[in-house]
Amino acid sequence: MSDITKVICQEQMIIDKLESKYLIIKRLFDEKPNQTLAKLKSAGALYTKIFKQTIAVNHNSNEDNVKAWDDYLSAIESYLANICNKMSLKDPHDGTEYNLYEHLRPARKVLAKEIQTQHYNIYNYWPEEGESQESDVELYINGAYKSGNNFYIIWSCISWIKVKDYVSTGNNYNTSFDGKPNIKLVIFNYEKLQTLEISTNKNYEKALESLVGAICIILEKTKQGPTKKEKLKETT
Repeated sequence: MSDITKVICQEQMIIDKLESKYLIIKRLFDEKPNQTLAKLKSAGALYTKIFKQTIAVNHNSNEDNVKAWDDYLSAIESYLANICNKMSLKDPHDGTEYNLYEHLRPARKVLAKEIQTQHYNIYNYWPEEGESQESDVELYINGAYKSGNNFYIIWSCISWIKVKDYVSTGNNYNTSFDGKPNIKLVIFNYEKLQTLEISTNKNYEKALESLVGAICIILEKTKQGPTKKEKLKETT
C-alpha cells in the first residue's frame, strides 16, 4: 500500500471524517484501497498533500497583558496565512491551478486557535517580570468542510510544539511557539466525489468489480532538479 493511501486509510482522524460524510467511498477504501485511490486520482477527484516543516511564531507586545495575549492569536493566523498563500495544486486533467489560500482559511483559523488554546491550557498566567516559562504541548486536531463549489477538504495535524512566555523589564510581554507539525491535506473535487458516492451507492458490487486491475497513480508535490532527458540551457 502506498504512503499516500495510508494517509487516507490508516489515519483514524481522516477515516472518521471521510466516513461521516461519504460512507460508500470509505467502504471502497476498506476493500480496495489502492484501486480506489487510483480511481479517484485518474478521475481528477482527489489531491493529497503532506506538509511538514518547521514553523515558529514569536510575538512581543508592550500593550497590557490581555491585549498581548489576544494579539498572539492574530500573529499565529497571519503566519499560517503566509504559508497557505504559497500552496497550490494543479488539476492533472485540464491544468487548472488553484491557489489554496482561501480554501484553507477555515483550517488555519481552527489550527491557530488550537495552538493558542493549548498554550493557554498549560500557562494561563504570564510569568513574573524578568521570568520565563516554557513547555512542550501536543496538537491533535482535524477538520472537514466544503470549500466553495470546488473542494471537500479533510485535514489533520499531529505534533508536539514548544511554547514559551517571557516578560521582560517594563512588562513587555513575549510569547512564542515553534515546532514541526505533520499536517495532512486530503482534498477532493466535490462534484466528482458526490457523483462517485451516488453512483457507487446504486450498484456497489459493480463499482467494486470495476476497480480490479486499476493502476495506482500517485501524485506528490516534490522538489525537482533538472530533467534527465534534456540538457540544461547554457547561460552567458
